[in-house]
Amino acid sequence: MTTTDELEYYCFKALRLISQFLAWCLPAILRFSKAHPVLTNALGYAIATYVLWKMVCHFIVFLKRLVYLSLIVLAIIVWYRGPSRVLSQDIPEVIHLLQTDPTIKEFWSDLLKYARQTGKRAQYSLFASTDLAELRMRFMRFLTTL
Repeated sequence: MTTTDELEYYCFKALRLISQFLAWCLPAILRFSKAHPVLTNALGYAIATYVLWKMVCHFIVFLKRLVYLSLIVLAIIVWYRGPSRVLSQDIPEVIHLLQTDPTIKEFWSDLLKYARQTGKRAQYSLFASTDLAELRMRFMRFLTTL
């Protein structure tokens, strides 16, 4: 047998076991709920509360990670563009773009226009002041420090 045949065999066997378990479990749960309705309601509320609590916890963890990611991106932007430029130009421009109440598509296109304008200036100042050989030497020195 090839590995795909074995995988297919074990997947089929697992699906068959799951269907047999559900065929036994669902009628047992229905009989239990008819025999003990108050206990079934209490267990249902407890399970629903647990699931809701886990969802809230996962959402809080997601928000923390999103804040950490945005702080890392902001730190990279501050390191790349400089703190004075970020505080005096970039943040006011983003705030101005947000105050005009655009749609997400308009906001993103305006942000890209602003980034391209300032990015072209930075690229021009980087490449206009040095020639290709100097850039290659800088890159090689950077790679040797890694």
